[in-house]
Amino acid sequence: DVLVPFGVQDNGSMPGRSAEDSCLLRDAVIRWSNDMDVFPFGDRFLSVKDYALHFPSLYHDRSQLLELKQPNDNPTLYTIGIEPLRAIGHMVLGLNQVLDSLPQFIDSSQTVNFILDPHFLFIKALEIHLDPDVILVTLKGLQRRTKDATERIDMYLKRIQVTYAPSEFNPSEGAASIWSTAPSERCEFDHGSAEENMGKLFSRKDYGVDIP
Repeated sequence: DVLVPFGVQDNGSMPGRSAEDSCLLRDAVIRWSNDMDVFPFGDRFLSVKDYALHFPSLYHDRSQLLELKQPNDNPTLYTIGIEPLRAIGHMVLGLNQVLDSLPQFIDSSQTVNFILDPHFLFIKALEIHLDPDVILVTLKGLQRRTKDATERIDMYLKRIQVTYAPSEFNPSEGAASIWSTAPSERCEFDHGSAEENMGKLFSRKDYGVDIP
């Protein structure tokens, strides 16, 4: 059982938690770290975790984008291509699901959680866009958010492990505040286009250093 490191009982449930809660955690851990039956990331990366830890280090420039010429003198469109889009799309979907499930397990009353790509706006911008620079900035921002997402997932799992199976982890590390930004900021981020949302992110001091 993937929940053994987290203190699961012989009956398959976490201590003091319902079977439904335990399944929520189990599914999240499987989705995060287990090898996939399909291989959207190629043969080097077998799990969402593997690819998510690698993705922020990838280099992207305009030469990697594909041009899609349009008929009747319509403007050229750009895309990152099918294979990269498949890999990034699977990663974003998996991370969004894990980032939704783990906070629910920790505290079901908490409604303001980190979402990697709200409404998949960034993925849609990578799929096709008029401006290649928007695609490159979106990739850069998504790389930064992926790094934040993996660190947040690690904190969630440490907190769960410290709570249900105390180990060598520092309890203060696992119990640290790990909730996302204020509801007003989250609400603002949930609306608008990919360009607008990336603009909001890169206007922040912690993201500004990542502008290419």
